[in-house]
Amino acid sequence: MKKIETLFSAEVDIASLYNFIYPHSSKNAENQVVQIREHIKMLGNFPGLCMPLTNKVDFDTDLKYSISVPYVIITKHFDTHIEVHRVFHGKENYINKLFV
Repeated sequence: MKKIETLFSAEVDIASLYNFIYPHSSKNAENQVVQIREHIKMLGNFPGLCMPLTNKVDFDTDLKYSISVPYVIITKHFDTHIEVHRVFHGKENYINKLFV
């Protein structure tokens, strides 16, 4: 099992998603955050769920992504741990947000 480190940028993303959903449904906002956090926790046991981001872009990067519908979780893998860098809604243009 690898240790998971959620970076501040990913925490900000999760908080932003929560704040976007909350006015419409506080219960749904809470459920979505729980879903994201459980998926992130699961990556420690199943790092193979993450796919290379090079599958989505035309250049080399050491970032990976996993999908917890409708969210895309961007990670970077090391021998001992996994860093969670960003969390996006799948409809966002997350490639541009990451690299532009």
